[in-house]
Amino acid sequence: MSPVPYLSGRSRLYRPQPMFELQAAAQRLESAGQEVIHLEIGDTKGFSNPHIVRELQRISRDPDLGYVGSGGVAELREAFAEEYTIEKGISLTSDNVVVAPANALISQVMGVACDVGDAALLPNPGFPTYFLAADCNGLRTTTYSLDANRGWAPDVAEIEEKIRADRNIRCLVINSPSNPLGSVIPADIINQLLSLAESYGIYCLFDETYKNLIFGRPAPTHRHSPNAVYLYSLSKDAAAPGLRVGCVVSEQTDLVSKIVDYNSLLFSCAPGITQRAALAYVTQPDRLSFAHGMANEIAARLEMFDAQIAMPEPLDYVRPSAAFYVFLDVSKICRNATRFSYDLLARERVAVCPGDAFGPGGAGRVRVTLAGEVQDLEEGARRLVRFVNPAS
Repeated sequence: MSPVPYLSGRSRLYRPQPMFELQAAAQRLESAGQEVIHLEIGDTKGFSNPHIVRELQRISRDPDLGYVGSGGVAELREAFAEEYTIEKGISLTSDNVVVAPANALISQVMGVACDVGDAALLPNPGFPTYFLAADCNGLRTTTYSLDANRGWAPDVAEIEEKIRADRNIRCLVINSPSNPLGSVIPADIINQLLSLAESYGIYCLFDETYKNLIFGRPAPTHRHSPNAVYLYSLSKDAAAPGLRVGCVVSEQTDLVSKIVDYNSLLFSCAPGITQRAALAYVTQPDRLSFAHGMANEIAARLEMFDAQIAMPEPLDYVRPSAAFYVFLDVSKICRNATRFSYDLLARERVAVCPGDAFGPGGAGRVRVTLAGEVQDLEEGARRLVRFVNPAS
């Protein structure tokens, strides 16, 4: 009998995002004929972007299906460079931008900025891909705490102490507005964190994917740092996760150039047809009007959700001011968030994301998305209340 090939030890580093595991469990119920309400994934099925839909329809009538540059469609790179030139007050060109799916870019930035054995300093709670990407690149992970009692704001002194204690930290990750917390870091704290990155000669991966989904006010104006590597995606504020169009913007053209090489190695280039639809959207004069309308709708949904879950023993959470998530504290009902989530799915057919997927700081919490179909959110909230308080 021939020997069976085995998987490499390195393959153990390739792990899925936890929210998709819960989604898979929900889909198994659906394949068995059960109806499930999906509140676990940061999808935007409750919104339709007519501008992008129109452009996709136009492009598909006579599509160009050829290769594009590994760094992205040139005009789209230029459009993002122009946006960031205005936003950050610096001069940028297409050489400062690379276009690819944002999740891939997280891993690529870490791979280009850090050597195996270096460390990445990550927010806790934080987006799972930060942890997965660091592990995949052979990095050690250390975390800084985001405390609900401080409105999820980071402690600058704690972060500096972590950097001083581990001089192999090569990348500090900032996420504002935050997924899963919906919190916005004040500009003065961001400025201090950027100064720390400069002082210690490390990169700052600044994930600002949700910057255009802040409720009722603009994003805080912070200073620019040459150590900052900005990450943005059209998945959220354009309600177009299926386009898989994101970008990294950095003054460090050598870093951008190596990510372009990374793209060339892995997938040659991101699909040109979706990039051209994105280009038509990004370059329209009032392109943020859709995002602002979306933010207003999310704020209204938050009010509805808050009213729905109000009970004698309410589910506790820090009120978000951006993005489209509620990070519920369910520890009084069940300290094991994963067990809570799977029990909720089994009994009420509602899928939410366990908070411990976002690091130890998410223990006893679950993330609920507000961006799906509004009727699903209403019914999901009712079932959630019934689950935690059957007498209601």
